[in-house]
Amino acid sequence: MTEWRDVIGYEGLYKVSDDGQVLGLKRGKVLRPATLRSGHLIVALSKDGVMYSQTVHRLMMEAFNGPANGRVTRHLDGNPKNNTLENLKYGTISENVRDSIKHGTQVSSRKTHCPQGHEYTEENTLVSSGRRHCRTCLRTKARERSKIGLPDPDDPRHGSINAYTRGCRCDKCKEANRLRAQKVRSTGLVEGDPRHGKLAGYSQGCRCDPCRIAMRTYQQTRNAQRRKTDE
Repeated sequence: MTEWRDVIGYEGLYKVSDDGQVLGLKRGKVLRPATLRSGHLIVALSKDGVMYSQTVHRLMMEAFNGPANGRVTRHLDGNPKNNTLENLKYGTISENVRDSIKHGTQVSSRKTHCPQGHEYTEENTLVSSGRRHCRTCLRTKARERSKIGLPDPDDPRHGSINAYTRGCRCDKCKEANRLRAQKVRSTGLVEGDPRHGKLAGYSQGCRCDPCRIAMRTYQQTRNAQRRKTDE
């Protein structure tokens, strides 16, 4: 038997079923979804005279399994149009990418080698932000960056942070980086400063617990927004 629940944020206006249907309560009709280029189904919901486009799988998961909290919705069989509840599951972006590679729905998944010719094996593949990266190429680039440095020992930039960031690891540049790190750690904020517990306090070099929490919260919020955009 089909189970219906209120669409979160549209209570009293729309209901969604466990088999992927969206019902408009005002007219008593099931909405006809449109299809995105990705194959996912979307419907147009109206509230306070404003139309909003929402993916069907998102409405279902929020109604039956709660908010995403930074997670994305996975279609376990690889078919984005199959919005039955048993085919949907929350997961990470990496898990969603692995699903698309497994089902052959990701365009780049057909590529077996990176542009430099290295094979995309499980050990040589890093999945980040919904993309595959060649670990061999990443290691090569890291080694090249560390070798840039400043070949001329008389270069006036020796002993500066600029030279250290360019890859130079001579004694003068190492000392410059050590002093910079020491200065950042010692900057902080005086007691009673209103910036304590805010991102501005952490940016000023304060590492008290409230400022650390503010920075951690900012990072979590930013990552959640990125995942929501990728979804």
